[in-house]
Amino acid sequence: MLFLRVNSQTICEGLNVMPIETFDQCNYNSWKLVFEDNFDGNNLNLSIWELQAWGQGALYGNNGSVQEYNTLNNIEVSNGVLKIIAKEETVQRRAISWKPDDEILEDGLPNLRTYNYTSSNIWTKSKFSYGKFEARIKIPKGKGFWPAFWTFGGNPWNELDVFEFWNENDAFNNYDPSKLSKVHHMTAHYDFDNDGNTNMCGTKYNGVDFSQDFHIFTLIWEKNKIEWYVDGQLKRTDYRYYTMLGQTTGCTINAWTQYIMNRIYPVDPMAIILNLAIQHGTDDHGNN
Repeated sequence: MLFLRVNSQTICEGLNVMPIETFDQCNYNSWKLVFEDNFDGNNLNLSIWELQAWGQGALYGNNGSVQEYNTLNNIEVSNGVLKIIAKEETVQRRAISWKPDDEILEDGLPNLRTYNYTSSNIWTKSKFSYGKFEARIKIPKGKGFWPAFWTFGGNPWNELDVFEFWNENDAFNNYDPSKLSKVHHMTAHYDFDNDGNTNMCGTKYNGVDFSQDFHIFTLIWEKNKIEWYVDGQLKRTDYRYYTMLGQTTGCTINAWTQYIMNRIYPVDPMAIILNLAIQHGTDDHGNN
């Protein structure tokens, strides 16, 4: 539905700015529902969702990190629930559908390749700007599962990860099964200069086992701040502007005053994305 660090996130990358006009950056309007899918019926609504053709076989930018081929055959809809089902099966497909079989991609592999797993990666056909992005989700549990609920807009790269879960390591860099399905990653990816070099700013915390029940994950993206919530509890906040001492500014940004502008802040509308990837190196999966 579109509609822990409780303190503000440390600024990952700032830019000193001095506005020439005073302006109010806060939004005082009430929420207005513009997109909703309760997954009624028995099929994915392809008038509002799609499998991105260039995302088939690999998440964009992650060709070397994931090893599933994404299809709509790995989607089930029933009783108001969307299920993304990862299967251990071998298929030979193009990683990027419109490129020739023998083209070598950025991961050093040919476009036509063998996948040992299939899953799905669905995007909304519409893109959305400032708003409240919310979904009730139960994640799978198993080594190598990489579920994600995120938003993306390109040119320049803008991405907000409402959540990601993946394999976690212990202090000795060994896989730690005790952390499985518990470490909630919240990340902003950005290319402020639009030069093709993408940066990221992430936060994580060790929570409950999110595979045991459904939880409500929320991202609120406004002109002045971005907030991450789980079951109504604030987990992270990033502001668009900070004082030169790194403090929050409030709603009013004053002319001819120096501020630190947060470079991670998205500027383009973004699609809503749900996917279940399989991490590279997974060796003991069953279907889920």
